[in-house]
Amino acid sequence: CLMHELFDTVIAVRLETTEESLVGVVDKVIVVDSCMYVLDKFKTKSVKRFTLEGKYLNVIGQYGEGPEMQREVTDFCISENEVLILDQFQSKIFINYHFPEILNYSLWQTDSCFKVNNRLAYKEKEKYQNILERNSLASFSDTLYYKKTWSDTIFSISPEGEMKYEYIIDLNGKAVPQELIRKGNENIWPREIEEGKYVIIDTYAITSDYIYA
Repeated sequence: CLMHELFDTVIAVRLETTEESLVGVVDKVIVVDSCMYVLDKFKTKSVKRFTLEGKYLNVIGQYGEGPEMQREVTDFCISENEVLILDQFQSKIFINYHFPEILNYSLWQTDSCFKVNNRLAYKEKEKYQNILERNSLASFSDTLYYKKTWSDTIFSISPEGEMKYEYIIDLNGKAVPQELIRKGNENIWPREIEEGKYVIIDTYAITSDYIYA
């Protein structure tokens, strides 16, 4: 699939370069209404909001070492006017701020008072390696999607917090077994992936006609 088949117009936007607006690398961009949300995973470890003309507006959330602060922004998604930020290394998702930590679950849904209503995507945290993906969350047509690390399976999450299988990407028998990313296998999977035994999916996008991965 060629770029001109997906887009009819490409616009380059120069972002404002004040001290507070600088980003290292643009890892992800989401445009909603009149704003751009820009993810920089490694340099500033933040999500920053700009106008469509590139003027800096603000940073999303609080960053630091405090108990209610984001430390390592892994991914983010915008759903129903809420900015959901994934901090994989703390095993937390923030909606602009802190979610209560719940061990062994990758996703949590709360009400406006932060009472946890649902726990989703069970995973024994201490038994698995922390592997950074380019994106785990995606949204399309008011639906939120989630994919586990290197998995071939994409789940949809309803507003009521129900999680169900939505898509399975056919990798011709080369999907990475979740057992391979358990702790203790750190020296095994790099070799097997390099040898072509498995195919990694660490980013994806959903449209009305295709899933791009």
